[in-house]
Amino acid sequence: MVNRFIGQWSDLIRVDAPKEMSLVDLIKASFGGDRSAAGRYAAQQRWKNQQKKIDKPKDDGTPPVDPRLVEAKKILESNFNGDAIAALRDAGTAFLDENTGVFLAPTGVAVQFPPTDREMRLASQVEEAGKLIDQVVGAELAKLDSGMYPKRFELDAKIKDLDSKIAESANKKQAYANAVYEKIGVEPSDIEPLMGKINPLFEGSELARLTPVDTVGWAVREGQRAIMNEVASGKMSVEQLSNLTDGDLFQLIATNVTNYRPAQRANALAMYGDTSLHSRLDATGKSSYSREQKNQAYLTVMRQSIAGDFGNTVRAELPKLGDVQQAQKDIQDNFAARAEIKKMVITPAQRQEIVKKALRDVGVEFGKAGQVPVALQGKTQRVGGYGKVTTARNADETPRGRKFQGLIDEAVQMLPKKLWEGSESPFAKVVGTKMATNIELDIKNGRAHAQKIRTNLGVAVTTKLKLESVKLNEEPSQTWRSVALHEMGHAAENGNQWLTQMQYAYWENRRAGEAVQKLSKLTGNSGYRSQEVAAKDKWSEPYAGKVYRQERNSSFEIFTMGIEGVFYGVKNIDPEHRAFTLGLLALSTQVKD
Repeated sequence: MVNRFIGQWSDLIRVDAPKEMSLVDLIKASFGGDRSAAGRYAAQQRWKNQQKKIDKPKDDGTPPVDPRLVEAKKILESNFNGDAIAALRDAGTAFLDENTGVFLAPTGVAVQFPPTDREMRLASQVEEAGKLIDQVVGAELAKLDSGMYPKRFELDAKIKDLDSKIAESANKKQAYANAVYEKIGVEPSDIEPLMGKINPLFEGSELARLTPVDTVGWAVREGQRAIMNEVASGKMSVEQLSNLTDGDLFQLIATNVTNYRPAQRANALAMYGDTSLHSRLDATGKSSYSREQKNQAYLTVMRQSIAGDFGNTVRAELPKLGDVQQAQKDIQDNFAARAEIKKMVITPAQRQEIVKKALRDVGVEFGKAGQVPVALQGKTQRVGGYGKVTTARNADETPRGRKFQGLIDEAVQMLPKKLWEGSESPFAKVVGTKMATNIELDIKNGRAHAQKIRTNLGVAVTTKLKLESVKLNEEPSQTWRSVALHEMGHAAENGNQWLTQMQYAYWENRRAGEAVQKLSKLTGNSGYRSQEVAAKDKWSEPYAGKVYRQERNSSFEIFTMGIEGVFYGVKNIDPEHRAFTLGLLALSTQVKD
């Protein structure tokens, strides 16, 4: 037996143990100072609990990364080995000569070859990684949407109840109108006593604004209908109508008439005869009455109508309407509920934050404000005999420029920082081809587009964007912002040919030999030019399948349409397209500096 003494507890404990007992066993046993089997078991349990405390990592408050995002990152790392440019260069620039069976590595013409099987497999792997990211994004969006569901359900029920009440009120109003018209309907015999006062009403009076049916009877009925609706809606009583000035009464009637169709005019003429408001002219064909006389004659007839049987019947039949004020409140409440439920959608800002959070967890670092310099295209001037030169000013030199710099910054911060830094071309092993992005803005109304205008090798590529003008005091719509992001996506393509290479492989893989067609035919939109073509495939938006030169370094619309759908939700992109777009954004993490 050996005596081992272990301190660090309240008393010094002597433990008798066999030589082969380890220090760990001694510590376990000494926890209770009990050498019996039960004591050793209790000591072991206390030891395990203590060990858990030691092994458990500290909780810094950061939630763990979703396993699907971890897997997405592994897919990209295993396929691109941390150097996407090298992987794509190896996959896309070696070609088999069918005659000799020898692989060639062309430089200048590599972009003209169709994608290799390896390129298309890599594009498929990008989509697979994107699907996992999309699952995480979709789950977060669904969670956000479900949080609004109880309130939407409550509003839906409220709207249905109000719709029912409004329909019931409308039926009551119709019953009221029928009762009034039944007793006060205008007949030809009712017109005759009024002819002396109405005869002055003919061409040239404001009555032409009341109705295109210019018979006396129809003019009277239109006035009565307008007055009845005013009372039925609870806006004014019969007494209040009686006290209106001539101008207010005329305006009330004029703003409540219906524009009748020609067939209704014919019916009115058949019913009331040709007692036209255009009847009495003098021998020279001119009116014998002034405009004021004509208007006054009509208003006299309408005041007699309000004070007589028509007004009494309108008042007597009011109980048929029920609570008019409540009916109006129901309409207002219905409008407010519909406006509220319309706002209960996931906003672009919420969508963008969810997408960016998932991509950050994969390792994406996003662009920063000011990272992409913006210049405003200036005036085009003729210089000597050497043609025209367009000057540009830095955006920060003018209030308008600063506004557009801020709008471009919004797009910059939605896409990876790597895209704005630029990258080497996979098509030629030339050192120093990495190119940052510059933007020159051509602000005009018209179809937006992007055009690469200058390339300073190893420094920057300048892309001209044509965008619709926005006033200094105007807040651009989400559609405007979405289009701006789309065109900025083309600017990113110009400085990152791996983006176009991957799109080309994906486009060819999806279309599977399908012939291209004119976009005008695919969409039914004749506004597309005849040379604009696309592969139909299963793109939810045919424009996403558009192709320009069918080359690795030519622009496509897959990425640009995809980022509009991912970040703004304004484009109806299919799930595979959305996944591939997210995969491309995540692939930026595999592009070396």
